[in-house]
Amino acid sequence: MEERMKLFALLLDEIGLTAIYIITRFSFKYFLILISILIVKDIFIVIKVWDILDKKSLLGIENLINRAGLVVEEINPMGQIKIGNEIWRAEGDEFIGEGEKVIVRSMEGLRLKVEKYRGEYDER
Repeated sequence: MEERMKLFALLLDEIGLTAIYIITRFSFKYFLILISILIVKDIFIVIKVWDILDKKSLLGIENLINRAGLVVEEINPMGQIKIGNEIWRAEGDEFIGEGEKVIVRSMEGLRLKVEKYRGEYDER
């Protein structure tokens, strides 16, 4: 049922234009031009929405493991790292200086467990 409602909402402008055409009987040529424009618009919207929905969150909690980050506050044993545009509290087993890369190993609450980056992980 929900899928039908989504389709109806997407085609609402075409349905409205068709109703106006039936009631007023304006030129069929203009009707075809307008309906074509609306259909192209709907195709563009569907493609963009699918593209947006297909993208996984780059910074969701489940996607942080094995991500590379940059130390913005030295880790000794606590500090802060930057992943994408977000700053996270981080903890490591060794000193890691500001500006060095780290890799996220696990997460405890909102604190990331990290270790020094050695180049073999995902740098999304």
